[in-house]
This record gives sequence, C-alpha cells and structure tokens, in this order.
Amino acid sequence: MSYATKIFKKIEDYSMKKRKYPLTLFLFGVLHNLIGHIFLLIPIVILFIIGAFGISVCTSIAIILTCCYIIYAIILQVIIRNALIKDGNNPEFNRLMDEFLGTNDSTDKTAK
Repeated sequence: MSYATKIFKKIEDYSMKKRKYPLTLFLFGVLHNLIGHIFLLIPIVILFIIGAFGISVCTSIAIILTCCYIIYAIILQVIIRNALIKDGNNPEFNRLMDEFLGTNDSTDKTAK
C-alpha cells in the first residue's frame, strides 16, 4: 500500500467518524445566546428610542451595537460547537456527544 493510499485512508476514516452539528441546533443556540444576554439590549433600545426623535447618530450607533451583539452571540455558539465536535479526554463525554450529535461511523455497531 502506497503512502498516498494510507493518507487517503486516514482522511476517509476521520471523515467517517466526524460528528455532525445540525444547523437548527446552531441557530437555536444563537437565539439562546441572544436571549441569555438580554441585558445588552437595554442600551441599544435606548439609543434606538433617542434616534427615533431625530438624532441620527444614536440610530447609527444602535445599529452598530446590534450587529456587534449578533456577532457576539454567533461567536459564543461557534465556541460551543467546536467544544462539542472535537474529541476530549473523557471517553464517557465522547460517547455522549456521539449519541447526541450522531456520527457517520458505519463500523460502530455496538449492541445496547
């Protein structure tokens, strides 16, 4: 077996066992992060109210802060996603995440 074949086999084995993280779970996590940090919306709402009375600078600042708030929630969810997808040192956690997120491993047919 050539060296390139061995490398491709390892890549194929890795891709077969990779955990899947559903998009809906990611979006619900982002929504949860937005709701969980609702106190950050208070200054944004105040700036939008002030901007509604004709001070356009406040509206611009509120839009920028809203974008930062959404980016912050997405970054938090990416950190959570990366922690759940990668293998850890604890085999029980790895089994739990394999069951929760599912894997593409067709060779793992353990009886329950």
